[in-house]
Amino acid sequence: MDDTNETYSKLRHIPFSQAIDAITKQLRKLNDSDCGQFENREKAAGEAVADRQMRTVLAKMGEYRKQKGALEQMLALAREAMDKMKDSHKSVQNIEDRMATGGSTDTVVAKIMQPMLNVLSIPTARDCDKQRLILLTALSVNEIPHDIMCDIEQ
Repeated sequence: MDDTNETYSKLRHIPFSQAIDAITKQLRKLNDSDCGQFENREKAAGEAVADRQMRTVLAKMGEYRKQKGALEQMLALAREAMDKMKDSHKSVQNIEDRMATGGSTDTVVAKIMQPMLNVLSIPTARDCDKQRLILLTALSVNEIPHDIMCDIEQ
Protein backbone atom coordinates (compact mmCIF):
# COMPACT_ATOMS: atom_id res chain seq x y z
CA MET A 1 0.00 0.00 0.00
CA ASP A 2 1.30 3.44 -0.95
CA ASP A 3 0.08 5.23 2.15
CA THR A 4 1.57 2.73 4.63
CA ASN A 5 4.85 4.63 5.10
CA GLU A 6 3.05 7.97 5.44
CA THR A 7 0.69 6.61 8.09
CA TYR A 8 3.60 4.89 9.85
CA SER A 9 5.50 8.20 10.00
CA LYS A 10 2.53 9.94 11.61
CA LEU A 11 1.97 7.17 14.14
CA ARG A 12 5.53 6.47 15.22
CA HIS A 13 5.59 9.34 17.76
CA ILE A 14 2.85 7.80 19.90
CA PRO A 15 4.24 6.74 23.33
CA PHE A 16 5.05 3.05 23.85
CA SER A 17 2.40 2.56 26.55
CA GLN A 18 -0.26 4.12 24.32
CA ALA A 19 0.76 1.80 21.48
CA ILE A 20 0.40 -1.23 23.78
CA ASP A 21 -3.08 -0.06 24.84
CA ALA A 22 -4.07 0.49 21.22
CA ILE A 23 -2.79 -2.92 20.14
CA THR A 24 -4.65 -4.66 22.95
CA LYS A 25 -7.82 -2.73 22.08
CA GLN A 26 -7.52 -3.71 18.41
CA LEU A 27 -7.05 -7.36 19.35
CA ARG A 28 -10.18 -7.24 21.48
CA LYS A 29 -12.09 -5.66 18.58
CA LEU A 30 -10.87 -8.41 16.26
CA ASN A 31 -11.95 -11.04 18.76
CA ASP A 32 -15.37 -9.47 19.27
CA SER A 33 -16.18 -8.60 15.66
CA ASP A 34 -18.08 -10.82 13.27
CA CYS A 35 -14.88 -11.44 11.29
CA GLY A 36 -13.27 -12.72 14.49
CA GLN A 37 -15.81 -15.50 14.99
CA PHE A 38 -14.46 -19.01 14.51
CA GLU A 39 -16.00 -22.11 13.00
CA ASN A 40 -14.86 -24.37 15.81
CA ARG A 41 -13.38 -24.35 19.30
CA GLU A 42 -9.94 -25.43 18.18
CA LYS A 43 -9.45 -22.25 16.15
CA ALA A 44 -10.81 -20.11 18.99
CA ALA A 45 -8.32 -21.72 21.39
CA GLY A 46 -5.50 -20.96 18.95
CA GLU A 47 -6.53 -17.30 18.84
CA ALA A 48 -6.57 -17.08 22.64
CA VAL A 49 -3.04 -18.52 22.82
CA ALA A 50 -1.77 -16.07 20.17
CA ASP A 51 -3.38 -13.14 22.00
CA ARG A 52 -1.87 -14.18 25.34
CA GLN A 53 1.60 -14.65 23.81
CA MET A 54 1.41 -11.26 22.15
CA ARG A 55 0.57 -9.53 25.42
CA THR A 56 3.40 -11.38 27.20
CA VAL A 57 5.89 -10.30 24.54
CA LEU A 58 4.72 -6.69 24.76
CA ALA A 59 5.06 -6.68 28.55
CA LYS A 60 8.57 -8.15 28.41
CA MET A 61 9.59 -5.67 25.72
CA GLY A 62 8.45 -2.87 28.02
CA GLU A 63 10.85 -4.15 30.69
CA TYR A 64 13.76 -4.88 28.35
CA ARG A 65 13.74 -1.52 26.58
CA LYS A 66 14.94 0.19 29.79
CA GLN A 67 18.07 -1.95 30.03
CA LYS A 68 21.44 -2.08 28.30
CA GLY A 69 21.56 -4.97 25.84
CA ALA A 70 17.79 -4.78 25.44
CA LEU A 71 17.89 -5.60 21.73
CA GLU A 72 19.59 -8.94 22.30
CA GLN A 73 16.98 -9.94 24.89
CA MET A 74 14.12 -8.78 22.68
CA LEU A 75 15.39 -10.71 19.68
CA ALA A 76 15.86 -13.83 21.83
CA LEU A 77 12.26 -13.46 22.98
CA ALA A 78 11.12 -13.05 19.38
CA ARG A 79 12.94 -16.23 18.34
CA GLU A 80 11.40 -18.14 21.24
CA ALA A 81 7.91 -16.98 20.29
CA MET A 82 8.54 -17.80 16.62
CA ASP A 83 9.38 -21.39 17.60
CA LYS A 84 5.98 -21.67 19.27
CA MET A 85 4.04 -20.18 16.36
CA LYS A 86 5.56 -21.73 13.25
CA ASP A 87 2.98 -21.02 10.57
CA SER A 88 3.54 -17.27 10.45
CA HIS A 89 6.53 -17.04 8.10
CA LYS A 90 4.54 -15.80 5.13
CA SER A 91 2.87 -12.90 6.95
CA VAL A 92 6.16 -11.89 8.61
CA GLN A 93 7.93 -11.85 5.23
CA ASN A 94 5.14 -9.64 3.89
CA ILE A 95 5.63 -7.17 6.72
CA GLU A 96 9.40 -7.16 6.26
CA ASP A 97 9.00 -6.45 2.54
CA ARG A 98 6.57 -3.64 3.24
CA MET A 99 8.62 -2.06 6.01
CA ALA A 100 12.07 -2.51 4.46
CA THR A 101 11.44 0.48 2.18
CA GLY A 102 11.85 2.70 5.24
CA GLY A 103 15.48 1.64 5.79
CA SER A 104 17.43 -0.50 8.24
CA THR A 105 15.47 0.65 11.29
CA ASP A 106 12.26 -0.75 9.83
CA THR A 107 13.95 -4.08 9.08
CA VAL A 108 14.98 -4.24 12.74
CA VAL A 109 11.41 -3.42 13.76
CA ALA A 110 10.13 -6.30 11.66
CA LYS A 111 12.54 -8.72 13.35
CA ILE A 112 11.69 -7.55 16.87
CA MET A 113 7.98 -7.59 16.16
CA GLN A 114 7.75 -11.07 14.59
CA PRO A 115 5.99 -12.77 17.52
CA MET A 116 3.37 -10.04 17.62
CA LEU A 117 2.90 -10.04 13.87
CA ASN A 118 2.08 -13.75 14.06
CA VAL A 119 -1.31 -12.73 15.37
CA LEU A 120 -1.96 -11.13 11.99
CA SER A 121 -1.79 -14.52 10.27
CA ILE A 122 -5.23 -15.37 11.67
CA PRO A 123 -7.20 -15.81 8.42
CA THR A 124 -10.43 -14.25 9.70
CA ALA A 125 -8.88 -10.85 10.42
CA ARG A 126 -9.85 -8.13 7.94
CA ASP A 127 -7.09 -6.42 5.95
CA CYS A 128 -7.82 -3.00 7.47
CA ASP A 129 -7.45 -4.43 10.99
CA LYS A 130 -4.21 -6.14 9.99
CA GLN A 131 -2.84 -2.85 8.62
CA ARG A 132 -3.72 -1.04 11.84
CA LEU A 133 -2.01 -3.70 13.95
CA ILE A 134 1.08 -3.67 11.74
CA LEU A 135 1.45 0.08 12.17
CA LEU A 136 0.78 0.04 15.89
CA THR A 137 3.24 -2.76 16.61
CA ALA A 138 5.91 -0.82 14.70
CA LEU A 139 5.68 2.15 17.05
CA SER A 140 7.73 0.76 19.90
CA VAL A 141 11.01 1.03 17.97
CA ASN A 142 11.09 4.70 18.99
CA GLU A 143 11.44 3.61 22.60
CA ILE A 144 14.65 1.64 22.02
CA PRO A 145 17.50 3.69 23.60
CA HIS A 146 19.63 5.61 21.11
CA ASP A 147 22.89 3.78 21.94
CA ILE A 148 21.24 0.44 21.18
CA MET A 149 19.91 1.79 17.88
CA CYS A 150 23.46 2.92 17.00
CA ASP A 151 24.73 -0.62 17.62
CA ILE A 152 22.01 -1.99 15.34
CA GLU A 153 22.90 0.32 12.45
CA GLN A 154 26.60 -0.67 12.42
